[in-house]
Amino acid sequence: MTAIAITAQVEDYLVSRRAMGFDLRGEGYQLHAFARFVGEQNEVGTLTLELLLRWVKGAVSPGPVTAARRVEILRPFLKYCRQFDPGYPAIPLGLCGPGHRRLSPHSTRMRR
Repeated sequence: MTAIAITAQVEDYLVSRRAMGFDLRGEGYQLHAFARFVGEQNEVGTLTLELLLRWVKGAVSPGPVTAARRVEILRPFLKYCRQFDPGYPAIPLGLCGPGHRRLSPHSTRMRR
């Protein structure tokens, strides 16, 4: 898989999703970063789960929520790509944990 091919698929995906009313600014930025990463790896052939995980866990400020959020961004893109090429890998949903944290509520009662 070349960087040009991945970039073209990212663009097709973003055009398709935006036509349905999705904004995808942050997701688009991340998917373009993913396409650049794939191009820099100089790997020939199809995408592998190992390559996907290297990108997911290789963030500038790595952390469990960042990695999980990247998985949440990649999953719909890969699902879109599998329509045209069933060789694309599938990433399990909870692979890197939850992509969003729910903060604990604060008690509004004053302690005596």
